Amino acid sequence: MIAYTRVEKLLQLLPVRPQPLLLRYGAAAILVLLFFIFHLGVGPAAGEYGFIVYIPPILLTSILFDRGSGFFATALSVILLGSGLDWAGDLAHHLSALTLFVVVAAFIVIVGESMRTAWEREVRAQQAAELLLEEQDHRIKNELGIASSLITLQAKAQSNDEVRSALEQAVARLNVLAKSHDHLRIRTGDHVTDMQEYLGEL
Repeated sequence: MIAYTRVEKLLQLLPVRPQPLLLRYGAAAILVLLFFIFHLGVGPAAGEYGFIVYIPPILLTSILFDRGSGFFATALSVILLGSGLDWAGDLAHHLSALTLFVVVAAFIVIVGESMRTAWEREVRAQQAAELLLEEQDHRIKNELGIASSLITLQAKAQSNDEVRSALEQAVARLNVLAKSHDHLRIRTGDHVTDMQEYLGEL
């Protein structure tokens, strides 16, 4: 059994993609509304705009779901932020602040989804590499076994004691190689070989 890496464990905690549209957008809306309530609770301590409060739900939705959900969370955050502003005042100042927020949020969404995609690619590549290593291990073990069997058959067919003894010694050496290969195979997630057991049996 292949041991799970930290990235695999992290991906197991995240929902499997893709999810239904209603689930993605509904969860994004709930996350943004929760942080909006938090923003209202913090009040003046969040500053004039309190943009930073909406960054976590935007990042979370882009990692948990996809880029579209992150952009939806960004749009909803802008609407909620805009609803609390006095538009009769400095219109240009408000617009420039909201525009900057949208640019930063879009960058966060792209980075968040890219992180999730990179994690998934890393896990797939690691699983493929481990599968190839396992296949290679099986082939080496089988080839050593076949070579040992062929030499054993050749030894049994020999009438000369010296030749038979030499062939039996070759079989013994192949068996040592096979045993060593078994011990050096990677079986644990930390890629550790028990050298005490290996050297003892060797």
